[in-house]
Formats: sequence, C-alpha cells, structure tokens
Amino acid sequence: MTLGPWCPSNFKGRSEFELLEEVLSNFPDGVLVVDQQWHMVYFNKRFVEMWGIPKEIQEKRDDRESIKSVLDKLEEPQEFLEKVEYLQANPGLCSWDELKLKDGRVYERFTTPLTGGDGDYIGRVWYFRDITPRVMLAQKHMALMEYVQGLEKFESLRTFAGSLSHHINNLLFGITGYLDLAELALKSENGHALKKHLENAASSARKAVAFGRKLAYYLGPHDLVYSRLEVNRLLQDMLSRALTRVPQNVRVLFTPAPSPLWIMGDRLLLEECMDNILQNSLEALNGDGEVKIQCKKNECDDPNGCPHITPPICLDSDRYECISVAVKDNGQGLEPSFHKKVFDPFFSTKEFGRGLGLSMVMGIMKAHGGSVQFESEPGHGTSVTLFFPIRTLGGTQ
Repeated sequence: MTLGPWCPSNFKGRSEFELLEEVLSNFPDGVLVVDQQWHMVYFNKRFVEMWGIPKEIQEKRDDRESIKSVLDKLEEPQEFLEKVEYLQANPGLCSWDELKLKDGRVYERFTTPLTGGDGDYIGRVWYFRDITPRVMLAQKHMALMEYVQGLEKFESLRTFAGSLSHHINNLLFGITGYLDLAELALKSENGHALKKHLENAASSARKAVAFGRKLAYYLGPHDLVYSRLEVNRLLQDMLSRALTRVPQNVRVLFTPAPSPLWIMGDRLLLEECMDNILQNSLEALNGDGEVKIQCKKNECDDPNGCPHITPPICLDSDRYECISVAVKDNGQGLEPSFHKKVFDPFFSTKEFGRGLGLSMVMGIMKAHGGSVQFESEPGHGTSVTLFFPIRTLGGTQ
C-alpha cells in the first residue's frame, strides 16, 4: 500500500502498516485475513464482536478453531463449512453470499484472494457486514405490500360480490315481474297478454342460465363440448352474424391465415369469446373507426416452451407453435392504470353493460390450454389476442 503525496502532515511519523491497522480496527465491517495454512494473519475488533470469538482462539489464531466456534450460531452450518473449504481449495475465486444466524441476524459475506508482489497467492481476506436492519426493513416492506395486496383482493372480491348480487337480482326481478304480470293476465283471462308475459319470463330465465354458465367458465370450466375446429372458418362464421351490428362508419378487416389452422374446442364458447372481444372493439370506436382481425400461426424458440400455451406443445427439440387471433381497434385506448383491472369480473369503463367480459374470456381460454393478451395505449387503440394450441388430425402436434 502506498499513501502517495497527498498524505496529510499529521500522519507523518506513522508507518503505512500502522495507519492501515488503525483504519481496519475502526472499520464498520468485520475483517479477517487468513493465509494458506489457515492461520489468522489479521482480524479486527468488529470481526470478534460479530462472531463472539473466544479469547483463547484469538490468541491461537487458528482459523479452523474459529470456524468450529461459530458453527452452532448458523442456520446452515454444514453449508457454511463446505463453502469455506471450497474457497480455500480454490484460491483464485471471489465469493459473495448471505449468512443467516439462528438468533435472526443476517450477515453479508464477501471474500477475495490476496496476492504478493509477484502475483502468487498468499491468502484470503473475508469481510462480514451485519445487514439485519436492511433485511428487516425489506421484510416489513414485503409484509406491507402483501397486506396492501390483500386489501386490494378483498376490495375486488367485495366489488365482485356486489356486482354479482346486483346482476342476479336484476335477472330474478325480471322473471318474477313477468310472472306476476302473467298471473294478472290469467285472472283477467287475457290469453294474449298471458302468453307474452310468460315468453318474457322464459327469456329472462334463459338469460339467467346463460349468465350462470358464463360465471362457471370464469371460475374455471370443466365440461367443454370439444370438437375439431378450423379457426379461419370459425371467425368467418362469427363475423357473418356480427356484421349486422357494425355501424356504418366502422370498417372490420379480417386477415385469415394462408392455410387452415385446426384447434380442439367448444364452438359455442369460443364464438362467444370472439364475439365479446369484437363487441368491445366496436363500442370503443363510438361509431367511427376500424377493427382489424388477424389469424396466424406463431413460432417460438423458447426452450421452456411457448409462454402462451399450457402445457407447451413442442413440434421438435427446439420449436414450439401456437395459433393467435388478434383483434385490434383504433379507438381511444385505455390508461395504464386500467390494464390490471380488465380481467376483473364486472369491470367496465362504460356506464352501462357491466358483465363478466374479459374475465369470462380468460377463463374459457385457460380451459382450452390457451391464454389472452391485452395491450392498450391512450390515443392508439386496444389489441386483444387469443392464443390456442395447434391440433392436427392425429391430435397434438
């Protein structure tokens, strides 16, 4: 060590070694220097305080004895011992890790080799820092975040329960209201009115059944009616029925995949998924704009499989494929603060029409082994993409 020409005058008359020893003795971290023969060449008082090294071991300066004296303080003593022995046997390595003590303290440990003037290995220096306050602060922060997340989940559940109750009550009110009217028509022997009210009651009952089915699929559908479906044709059939709802100034552009793409799925549910997404896009345009629908095959070279498919479907050792159906509009888009809420049941940015929406879509897609991706940017529109596993005549590709 060389102090250099900047050395203040009050340090004059003291050797560099004395100055270094004075600095290390007041160092906030524990410092230990060990040579190749496990001899404790140097240690400061902070090291002794942190580990409670007995006086007799300090005097003997045998690092093996000091290690034995601290093993009972550690949560993982065998791992600690193996790490020290490994580093002593591999003098060129540096290492950083954390040590957990049984009394709850946490130490940060760093070590690096020491070399002489000729570059030869002469020993190893170990630094120990008590990071318990930092770890405790991080744990408190994590506990606070979990508590806040719990409150958010509770609030979401409360909103869900309130909206669910409101929706069911509306359906039941419609049924009972029409039945009451039918009873009055029956008493007055008005056959035409009786028939009309009963038909309305039956329609409300069917809506209740349909809502119950949607709710079940949001929670995780199990009883799917599978059939082999070609996605281009599925979209064309859905669009042919939906075009009657498209406003005059809205353009719907469909780009099919160049070749047939097959999936296994429940036709009615998947049509409802796609129709739901298209309807959201149409409403976002407020009567003027464009909706683009694109169907294509996607390749993925992620070694863990396609992230959009569960379980991942592998075509060979390093290539995965899935089918995507993207619906993109050029509407106003959503603020980022809404992005995490779009899959919550009954969430809507519209004053009316609150329902299961994308939460139902997510449940249905998961049941098909796929997923949903939502992207939106204020002023640039919204894109919702459905991802499906590919199926062939023989089953899974």
